[in-house]
This record gives sequence, C-alpha cells and structure tokens, in this order.
Amino acid sequence: MSPKWVLLVLEDGMVPEESLCHTIGLARRLGCSVSVLMLMEENVYGTPAGYEQGCKDLEQALDRIRSEGLDVRHSLEHGEKASGLLKHIALIPSLSALVWGGKEDIASTRKKRKGDHWFERVRPAVPCPIVSPRVRKTWPQGLGR
Repeated sequence: MSPKWVLLVLEDGMVPEESLCHTIGLARRLGCSVSVLMLMEENVYGTPAGYEQGCKDLEQALDRIRSEGLDVRHSLEHGEKASGLLKHIALIPSLSALVWGGKEDIASTRKKRKGDHWFERVRPAVPCPIVSPRVRKTWPQGLGR
C-alpha cells in the first residue's frame, strides 16, 4: 500500500462514472492508493432496498478500483457531511489529491452561491489539490467526439 493517497468523495450513494475514472487515472499516475469516502444524510435512501442498492454501487466501484491494481480502502459516514469529511482527512497522513464525486458540481456552486454548499465551508481545510471532474456537454470547435 502506497503511503500517498487520492481521496474520492461521494455523496448519498451516487458514484459518478467521470469521478471514478479520474480517481483511477490520477492514482495510477501519482502512484497512490485510493480512499473512497461516502458521505450520507441520515435518511437519504428512504427504504432498505434503496440502501442496499447504494451499498451495491459502492462495492462495484471498489471492485473496479481493485481491478486496476490499486489498493483501496473505504469509509461510510452518516450525518453532517462537512464533519465527516474533516474527520476522514485527519486519518490520511499523506493526501495527494481530492477528487470530487458529489451531487453538485462544486466549481459552478462556488461561482453561483459562494458559501452555500457545505463543501465551501471546509474547502480551506483541504490540504491538497481538488479535482472536480465534469461531463462536457459541448466540445470546443475542432475537438468533437
């Protein structure tokens, strides 16, 4: 296990494909292990079946990271998300990057309503670069898919 880590932060059972791909690529390039943190509101799923599906999606993401030859650990935090993130960061001795996989695009959230999103309150305490992958809806001229 590498002493350096890339942290993938997820919210409420969602595992965005682009965030997972960025995490794997970044960890491979930097020679890091991966820590996956799932932050959950207390009653986000509403039903036991919803909770089971969220756990299944998380396990599939962990299996995919392992299949790429990367060491991975994970944590599931219920309750206040800002506090859960700070507690998790405190346990990682050498954090190389944080990859955002939350529900909202933190880059656009920061521009629109600075300080409204919970992550904006803890952003100054994050001791590493923050990567916020986004799916590009339109491509610049000459770079079409």
